[in-house]
Amino acid sequence: TDYLVSMTTPSPLCVTCDEERSLLVSLEREDVGTFFAGLFGQDEWDLRQTSVAGMTFEAKYAVITLRPPKSGFPSQNDPNIAINGAGTSLTVVNGDIGTNTNMVSSGSVVLDDGFRVHHYDKPQAWASPPGPEGHPIPDLIQDPNYTIPAETGAAGPFTTLAAADFDDAQCLDIIAGNPPYPGVPSNYVVDGVHVEDLDPTAGDDVTCYRPGIYDVELNGANDEFILLTPGVYFLNDGADLNSTYLIGGWTANAPGVALVFNECNPGGGGGCAFRGEAAHSTILNAGTLFNNTGGAAASPALTAGGTPVISNGISPAEVGLTLMVRKSTSPLCPVAPFEPHPNCSPPKNSTLKLSGGGSVFLAGVQYAPTDNVTFSGGSSGNGYVGQIISWTVTYSGGTSVRQVYPGTEANGVLRLDEACSGSGTNSMSHTACNP
Repeated sequence: TDYLVSMTTPSPLCVTCDEERSLLVSLEREDVGTFFAGLFGQDEWDLRQTSVAGMTFEAKYAVITLRPPKSGFPSQNDPNIAINGAGTSLTVVNGDIGTNTNMVSSGSVVLDDGFRVHHYDKPQAWASPPGPEGHPIPDLIQDPNYTIPAETGAAGPFTTLAAADFDDAQCLDIIAGNPPYPGVPSNYVVDGVHVEDLDPTAGDDVTCYRPGIYDVELNGANDEFILLTPGVYFLNDGADLNSTYLIGGWTANAPGVALVFNECNPGGGGGCAFRGEAAHSTILNAGTLFNNTGGAAASPALTAGGTPVISNGISPAEVGLTLMVRKSTSPLCPVAPFEPHPNCSPPKNSTLKLSGGGSVFLAGVQYAPTDNVTFSGGSSGNGYVGQIISWTVTYSGGTSVRQVYPGTEANGVLRLDEACSGSGTNSMSHTACNP
C-alpha cells in the first residue's frame, strides 16, 4: 500500500507507562504531493504520525521502606534496604521492592520476572545484573497509615504471664480441638514435633495464652511451645523468644492473631522489643499453609469489639495485620522531603528482630513504619514473610528470607502515553515519535 506501518515494543520512549508493557506504532506515507508548499520548492512531503500505548500498574510492594533521603545528599544516602554478606539472600515472590532511598547488597536478591526495585534515590546503588532491575520513582512512597488497634476493651492488663495463660487441661482442649476449639492441624510439624500431639497435662512444655494487654514480657523456657489463641496481643513489654516456638493463627480462613508493640530503643537488653532472631520458630497466621502449599492462611485477627485488624482498604486491600509497631513519637519520623531526625535511623528504633529461613512464617502485613527491622539467623527452610512496611530493613548473618506480596493481582490501565501521542507535549516527542 501507500502506507508503511511499524511497531516497536518496548517503546523507545515511555513517560507515564511501564516500558516493558508498551508499544510504539508509527504510520508513514512518503512522497505526498503538496499544494501551497510547492511555491517554496517543496513538491512532496513524507508524513508520519506515531503513538505509544502502554499499560500502567500500581506497584505490588512486598517490601516498603519509608526513610527519606538525607538533607543535602540526594545521591549519597545510607540505604534503606541492606542485604549484608555473601550467604544472605532475599527472595521476593509475586511482588516489588520499594525504597525512599536505595538498596545495597553484598548477598543475593531475586525477584520474579516482571517485578523491580523501585528507588527514589538515584542512581541505583546495586549492580544489575546480577541483582534485580531497578526503576527510579519520582515521588516518595508514603506511609499508608494503617490503623493500629487501641487497647480499649482488651482483657487485662496482665502483669504476670500466669494471669494470661490457660490451665493445662484447657490448653490440651485447645491443641486437640475439643469444643469449642478447632485444634491444631496435622501439618504443624516443627523440628520433628507434631504440635497436635503435645499434652501439657502429661508434662509437655507447652503454654496457651489468651489475647489482651501484657505489661510483662512474653517469654518462655528453652524448647517451650507458646500457643496464642485468636485475638489481639498488646505486648507493651516486648517478647523474648530465645529458643522457643511461637505459634498462633493456625486455623485456615478463621480469625487469627495480631501482635502490637511499642516503638523502642532496646539497646542490648529486652523489655520492649520483639526478639525473635533466636527463636526456634515463629509461625503466625499461617493457617494450613504451613508445610502445605495447598492450604489457606488465617483470616485477619479481631479486636475485643469484633473489628478486623486489616490494612484499611489501602492496597493490599483487606489483608490482615500480623505484627505492628506503634509509630515513634519522640522523635517523630514522618515521610518528609528529607530525613527528619537522625535518631529515627539505626541503631535506634529497633523493635522487630526476626529470624529467617524456615524459622519464620508470618502471613499478612508486618506494619512498623518507624522501625528499623532486622532479619538474622535461620538460613534454611521454606518459611515466608508477608509484606513489610518499615523505616529501614536489614538482612544479615547468612539469613535466607522469602517475602510474598499478600495482595491480589490488580487490573492495569491501558493509556496513550504522552511521549508521542496527540499533539506531542513531551520535549522529546518530535525525535521519539518521528525518528
